[in-house]
Amino acid sequence: MNLLDPEMRQNAAVAPTPEQRKANARLGWILASMALVFALGFVVKMVWLGR
Repeated sequence: MNLLDPEMRQNAAVAPTPEQRKANARLGWILASMALVFALGFVVKMVWLGR
């Protein structure tokens, strides 16, 4: 992808399609849930195994 090409630069600024927005939202929820599980696992480990 050559961002110096004016046509490519213009296409990169186009708003995402509804399908892309849905895919981005789904990815966001997946990443957020993974972060939450990681954080909860850390808290559980601290409580059960001590500091």
